[in-house]
Amino acid sequence: AGDISIHNPFIIHGSNANASDQWRIGLTLRYIPTSTYVNREGWECILLRGNAKEEINNNYADQPVFVEGTHMPFNGFELFK
Repeated sequence: AGDISIHNPFIIHGSNANASDQWRIGLTLRYIPTSTYVNREGWECILLRGNAKEEINNNYADQPVFVEGTHMPFNGFELFK
């Protein structure tokens, strides 16, 4: 419990079946340029920097808000309030 694996998506990877009563959770993050059109329904994008391109028409979600005392602090967390 508590492990993390970060790797390139082109590397073959896997793990044995989860035999514990603990959840195994996966998270995928992809950084793409604003010129990329996301055409899957329900896939939200968060614009991290730059400007959205009107002709692309992606569905951008609001950036998450940092809540002091609830979230783990990190360098620059003051900018997320």
